[in-house]
Amino acid sequence: MLILDGHGSHIQLDFLWECRQANVELLFLPAHSSHTLLPLDLGTFARLKSYYHNCIMELAQYNDAALVKKRHFVKCYQQVRDEIFNPRYLCVGWKAVVLFP
Repeated sequence: MLILDGHGSHIQLDFLWECRQANVELLFLPAHSSHTLLPLDLGTFARLKSYYHNCIMELAQYNDAALVKKRHFVKCYQQVRDEIFNPRYLCVGWKAVVLFP
């Protein structure tokens, strides 16, 4: 799945065709919705980036700072995703922007 903003530049026939051929599902977010999506940036995705960075840096210590290979990326990302995508962290961003009910 590829999540895109609603900008018109993403809606080009060749791009849409390539995605379809590669079985990539597209999710177009509504235009001008960043204020609504901000809670994800502040809570979940900020922590995801931080934890993933730490995981990769730890891996680099044991791998002579070599490029991150796909299997290492997937392993680190899965480990971080399992830690971050839970109700606790999802609510943090909503509380930070005072949108938590």
